[in-house]
Amino acid sequence: MNNQTLAIYDNDLIWAIADTICSYLPNCDRESFAKQFQRTKATGRGVKATLIWAEIASWFLTDPTYGVVHYYPEASKEIEKVSSLFEKFQNGEDISESHWELAAEAARNAAGVYSNDRTKIKEVKAPLKIKSAMCACIAAFSMMPSKQQESLRSFGEAVTDQYTALTAAFDAAFEAGGEERSGQAAIACSDKFLYLIWQIVYSTC
Repeated sequence: MNNQTLAIYDNDLIWAIADTICSYLPNCDRESFAKQFQRTKATGRGVKATLIWAEIASWFLTDPTYGVVHYYPEASKEIEKVSSLFEKFQNGEDISESHWELAAEAARNAAGVYSNDRTKIKEVKAPLKIKSAMCACIAAFSMMPSKQQESLRSFGEAVTDQYTALTAAFDAAFEAGGEERSGQAAIACSDKFLYLIWQIVYSTC
């Protein structure tokens, strides 16, 4: 995949990821997260959102504690396949669009959901297992920029896949263990997100 394809979205995508995390944090943690994120001065530092997104996506798919793979063991092969592609991408491998599409379709088949409108998952009130598999499907689709550019015309639409996948992960945590579980997942995700940004900020100083 050509990273330059999504370069124009990098700063906004960073903010979109941060906003999604913040919306699931317990109220007592939101202000602290927002202040720490602001201090990173991520925008204007050349932060590559695609690399941060790849690490976050791999985390919410297969993390030993909060990965959605735990909510749907029968689809562990399909979910782990998507996660492994993100890991390879992080390591600099060139993952073809066909590989992302095959992984996405396998996850969608595991969910038993065949609608092409992957932006409507929140409205479907999907059972936990379906939402977990669709989370992997949408995450994989998020790495297919040429397909996005054919059907999506504005930035707000272009980040829908990333937003929807991350939202599905937190919603799955909520369905599995209520507000406490989703809040814990959001805290863990926020810690990882801030750490990744600080790593990049310091590496570019």
